[in-house]
Amino acid sequence: MSRKHEVVIVGGGHNGLTVACYLARAGVDVCVLESLPYVGGGVISSRSVVPGFKADICSIWHGFIQANPLLLEDELGLKSKFGLRYLTSENQFGVLFPDDSHLNIYRDVERTCQSIAKFSQKDADAYRRFHGWGEQMLDMLTQGMFNPPPPFGAFVAALDQSPPGRALLRSLMMSALDLCDEWFESDAVKVALTKFSAQSGIAPGTLGSGIVLFLFIPLTHKYGGAIPMGGSGALSEAMERCLAHHGGTVLTERTVEQVLTSGGRASGVRLRGGEEIHATKAVVSNLHARQLAELVDPSLLPADFVGQLRQLKRSEYGAVSQGYALREAPRYKAGDEVSDALFVEFAPLPLETFLRGFDELRYGRVRMDMPTVGCQTRLDPSRAPEGKHTLHLFHYAPFELAGGGAARWDEVRQEVANGILATLQQRTTNMGADNIIGRLVETPLDLSRRNPAMISGDYNHIGMYLSQQLGNRYLPGWGYRTPVDGLWMCGPSCHPGGGVTGGGRAAVQPLMESLGVDFARAIRG
Repeated sequence: MSRKHEVVIVGGGHNGLTVACYLARAGVDVCVLESLPYVGGGVISSRSVVPGFKADICSIWHGFIQANPLLLEDELGLKSKFGLRYLTSENQFGVLFPDDSHLNIYRDVERTCQSIAKFSQKDADAYRRFHGWGEQMLDMLTQGMFNPPPPFGAFVAALDQSPPGRALLRSLMMSALDLCDEWFESDAVKVALTKFSAQSGIAPGTLGSGIVLFLFIPLTHKYGGAIPMGGSGALSEAMERCLAHHGGTVLTERTVEQVLTSGGRASGVRLRGGEEIHATKAVVSNLHARQLAELVDPSLLPADFVGQLRQLKRSEYGAVSQGYALREAPRYKAGDEVSDALFVEFAPLPLETFLRGFDELRYGRVRMDMPTVGCQTRLDPSRAPEGKHTLHLFHYAPFELAGGGAARWDEVRQEVANGILATLQQRTTNMGADNIIGRLVETPLDLSRRNPAMISGDYNHIGMYLSQQLGNRYLPGWGYRTPVDGLWMCGPSCHPGGGVTGGGRAAVQPLMESLGVDFARAIRG
């Protein structure tokens, strides 16, 4: 038994769906294969916490994608035709310190500066200048995020042609911590800002992490982070509707075991159970880059290519994610400015304590004192029964634990989850057991089991280091291609990397060019 399509996409995460939607809109016959019972990858909402509640357990912040023409210009009609609606808040982040003092990041720059001034007027002035500098570069940087990247050398050479470009290039080579040390004086401000850069899965002191901060600040003020109405998975669900509208196919619970080739060219896939699905034009892998070597005839992959795949470096840490069903929203002792924030970042002080936390993660030790908290039902009551709430509790965590490795997560899952919850309980007045209706806990090991493409539980697939970014991602010189003709890559392993970016928009462009499809004409309809 077999079926045939023009393009077959392996993996139904939001990047694979993005590629599929653009192709289908252009009239290409596309089939998306997903091993799980649902599409979305890390962009999903769980209904398994308690019936009637939708809890996000992977992605929660849809920030960078707001600058993507996919949404900004509504190129696929996700908002105008397929039911996607985003909600945002003026109060984007409340950064909560151990003494319940707090620093808030608002959409409005001046209001943010007023909050920073509580800690340092000098830093408030510096933040205003830093934002202005980043804002000048933002359009160039976001254009680069959502289109195929040039070779890394060409990118560096282009920036080296002007003083502003050289200043940006220098910053891209720096760590977020180094960048903050140059601009700011207060520990509170440095911790608050580098905590945001750390969401990328690399520590604030790691070289190359400065790019995240450089993007985050101006993007948050210009576009604002947002959440989809109905849960993070509403984005994936809108894409699935878009794909169906344009004649595309989604097949779930289909595990691909092999990429088929004919004459050295990708010609389809074989599923577990033996079914073959043929692709007359291309196969696209939305899996982890290393899994290419498991799917393709080894004789078709050069030894040096396989060696480079093996050398890909994962992120520095993963996360323990918890989804809660609550009777009422958390009330912070720090007051309404924190309680009303879209997300709350717990930030240890002084700076040394904060940084030592990342050292401990590197050596397999768990920290429980710096979670990220989101009570999305404050903004989107549709996620829970009337009057009830959902909550996302996220904390960085090592992939392997000291004294037992990854397998030890099964032993300590509940203990760690309870410890992180205790941190939240200490800073709120109403997060006792009587407020909790149910919860779901997912460790890095759990994530790797649920989604095998996230090896070790790395939600970025591979680390967001400068050596693995831009034209170096997934491997230098390959872009979205592979050594096998007709076999392409997309997903977190590729530019622009992990997170909710709609990065498939960049991946689909060279693929469409190879198929003789005009991308610009396709998005115009």
